[in-house]
Amino acid sequence: MPSAETLSRDFEALAPKLVAALEPKPEGPPPDAGVLDRFWYSVVNSGTVTHDGDPLPGAAAVPIKLIGDMLRRGDVAAAVDAFQALPDAAKTVGADWLGQASATVEAMALIRAQTTATLQKLSKQ
Repeated sequence: MPSAETLSRDFEALAPKLVAALEPKPEGPPPDAGVLDRFWYSVVNSGTVTHDGDPLPGAAAVPIKLIGDMLRRGDVAAAVDAFQALPDAAKTVGADWLGQASATVEAMALIRAQTTATLQKLSKQ
């Protein structure tokens, strides 16, 4: 069972891949595009335009940063819940990390339950 620190460190290494999975990929010009079409594509895609209701540039990194913050605070259960709310593309990239983090949450719940049961048993004696 990995510790919260290990999960946090592993998540930080995984974060750039998660952000890349969440960012929309612009489509390139068609393979049969001429020189003028490729030039126009380059001009049009050289900047960003955000319309009302569109996610802001860099918005894909926001949930990843929040999950990292939860892990740095040691709140593995909240981080797992937030990770499970991510789109499927990110869950696919981070499936191994999610499996380890979920196992840690389950183990921590089991330890907490056993500790509570033992303390209740001892308090009755």
